[in-house]
Amino acid sequence: MSELVGVTDGRLARGNRTREQLLSAAVALFGDRGFHATTMKDLANSAGVRPPAIYNHFESKESVLFAALMWGLQRFRSYVIEPDDSSLDPQDRLEALVRRHARYQIEFASRVRFTDRLLESVVAGELLDDSRRDDIARMMRHYRELVDDLIRAVTRNSSLELPPIRVCTNAIVTLCDRSPQSPRSLPAEAAMVEDDIWLLVRGMLGLSR
Repeated sequence: MSELVGVTDGRLARGNRTREQLLSAAVALFGDRGFHATTMKDLANSAGVRPPAIYNHFESKESVLFAALMWGLQRFRSYVIEPDDSSLDPQDRLEALVRRHARYQIEFASRVRFTDRLLESVVAGELLDDSRRDDIARMMRHYRELVDDLIRAVTRNSSLELPPIRVCTNAIVTLCDRSPQSPRSLPAEAAMVEDDIWLLVRGMLGLSR
């Protein structure tokens, strides 16, 4: 019985590895060449599997794209959002969130660039059906709502006349998203980029520390 369990676990592990290889390849190829210009054979070759193996995991190229984008968004969520500690002071939470977002963009710059390119096409209605676009939009909206809430908390007693919260959120997200474009965007310089971005956020929101 234990041998059977071991065989089953091994197959599951191989299946999970294959799926992840396909998703990683999909983000890179779709983002670089374009969704329509990439074939299932291209995906298989890049992932190091035979083309029929793709259909053990996905029913269509659109399914691969959707899963790849959700995979990328979940990795962002795990790295940036899930470590958030609601017991901390709101300003400490916002600073930590901004720093994690900036670091994520730098550490995974290639993947992020391709994912963002695909997400722009999805948001524009050029790729995927309405239901899948809604699922993706929901995941993206969750992060912005968290930033909204933290900005609202840290500026509640501010005497400054600030732009609407959503405008502030868009500015912060854009600053973080563009971290790889900083002159100091090497992974070893990520901490300095985080400092720069947090300094800008502090200034925009009128925070004292």
